[in-house]
Amino acid sequence: MIQTESGRGRLSLRPSESSTSPGEQLRSADSYQDTSLADFIGILRRRKSLFLLTAVLVPLVTALASLAQTRVYEASAQVLLLGEGLAEVVNGLPGSSLSGDADRMAQTQVDIARVDTVAAKTLRALRLGDRSANDLLANSRVSAKGDADVLVFTVADTQRLLAIRLANEYAHQFTVYRAQLDLAPVTRALGEVRSKISDLEARNGNAELIEGLRIKMRQLETLEAVQFSTARVLHRASDAPQVRPRLVFNVFFAFIIGIALGAAVAFVIDATDTRVRSVKEVLEAIDMPVLGLVPELPSGPALTERLVMLNELDSSAAEAFRMLRTKLDLANLTHRAQVIMFTSALENDGKSTVISNLSVALARGGRNVVLVDFDLRRSSLMELFSLRSHRGLTTVALDAGTMEEALLRIDLSRDSMGQEMKTAISRSGAKTAGSSRVGATIPGVVQHAAHPVTDAPGPAFDPRVSATTGRHGELRILPAGPTPANVGEFVETSAVRKIFDDLRTRSDFVLVDAPPLSVSDAISLATVVDAIVIVTSLRTARRPVLFALQQTLATLPAAKLGLVITDVDLDEDLYGAHAPYSEGEVPPVPLRVADKLETTAAEEEVRVPQSRWGRQG
Repeated sequence: MIQTESGRGRLSLRPSESSTSPGEQLRSADSYQDTSLADFIGILRRRKSLFLLTAVLVPLVTALASLAQTRVYEASAQVLLLGEGLAEVVNGLPGSSLSGDADRMAQTQVDIARVDTVAAKTLRALRLGDRSANDLLANSRVSAKGDADVLVFTVADTQRLLAIRLANEYAHQFTVYRAQLDLAPVTRALGEVRSKISDLEARNGNAELIEGLRIKMRQLETLEAVQFSTARVLHRASDAPQVRPRLVFNVFFAFIIGIALGAAVAFVIDATDTRVRSVKEVLEAIDMPVLGLVPELPSGPALTERLVMLNELDSSAAEAFRMLRTKLDLANLTHRAQVIMFTSALENDGKSTVISNLSVALARGGRNVVLVDFDLRRSSLMELFSLRSHRGLTTVALDAGTMEEALLRIDLSRDSMGQEMKTAISRSGAKTAGSSRVGATIPGVVQHAAHPVTDAPGPAFDPRVSATTGRHGELRILPAGPTPANVGEFVETSAVRKIFDDLRTRSDFVLVDAPPLSVSDAISLATVVDAIVIVTSLRTARRPVLFALQQTLATLPAAKLGLVITDVDLDEDLYGAHAPYSEGEVPPVPLRVADKLETTAAEEEVRVPQSRWGRQG
């Protein structure tokens, strides 16, 4: 809702009374995704090296092991099982075949085929004296087909032809052994008949009875001569395909195992790893809104290279700080905080870099900003801005100097602003002239020596004036000063509160670069400031540290405005990248610019490089 503040005539934005927690905001932001699938993909992406190594290494080792194995071939022959034998046809002769359950009958035949006698006869027939019956039984198998009265004899061997011979001979010897079992009742009955005939002839028995027994004897002799068997070879082996090693199957199966194993190892290692990898994981530990996502900044030998708001205005990092400035204003609508402390959980989280660039962005937005270096143990703001001063916070607190002497004004229109001014000149020139042809009029820039650029008021670009508010911004720094003997007690003195009260009257915002919350200084300082902003880095953050930080924040009285997360990969992050918004390329145009540093106003011909039109702070 837009409301007008009474007596002030200013418009202000009042946020809605209903609000959601950062966790709920994050869930609504990616509610279209399957959380479990997103987490799974995230873990595999973080551990992709380990996952891919396992997924490739397991099949590779399996392939090498398979190639090292001895090749084994298998040949199969089939034997048909017939019904009743001829011995059962003869009246009065017991049969050897079993009636009843077919499965039991088939299993009986399999057991008969697996006896040592059949195996030994097979080896003797092939003259393989160097092998035993147990060797053959160990490398062979006999199975019954479920839908037919057929036994399958399978033999494995390292030689293809020998496997074929063994399978065929094994099946043949089984039929011979089965025929012997079938003829055993006939032979036994024939012996009994002959014995009875001899006994009757010796006692001069009944001639008709003797004749009948002789007829039976001749029948039995005929059966014995025929040697009929209830098993016959149905199909002889003609080929022996290779069965081991199965290279393709083994590699494919190992690939599946490798993927599963790699995923399992990735999950185990990720579960034991306390590092924080994403913005979502940070919000799971700290329940605060995200004010800004900052990419990894340049890490050159000089810290000044990290001031992208002065050096690289068209970069995605500079755009991230401009967005941080906007979100900070929105988060501060309710609290109206003027003194804001920037702190972190650990060192090297980038809070000094963040607060420095944000201070420049606020000053460019027409704000009067004072940046206070309160990290008395590890001060870095002076190095960031390439400043030197023996005065600062501690000298003012000890009455060793005045506030006016300690405050250092930052020149936002210094040479480091050249890139922004060139961009503004390129934009105005392109919009006015429409091309780079000779004779085009560009405000603030001339093409002839007779028209030098002057400091007179005109359309020249001033980076200190906000393009939206028209206000003249200013940035001043209050250095830390000499380190006191006892920093913890110094923070709790009344002089510190008086300094902040003085700074409130001098500026719109007082941004305080505080030490990490793991130090007692920051805890004491949190009772003096109006609000707190937490800076954390995805490169150094650990889950236990963030959970401890959340517990510490719950005890602090100051308002918690939100989080600034650094070292974020903006291309992969949930919130998207802050790419420079551009409308096109400006071709290089030969220009003559007056050198303001020379009293003779000598002109120098320069060429404006190609640059993208970026949104100005």
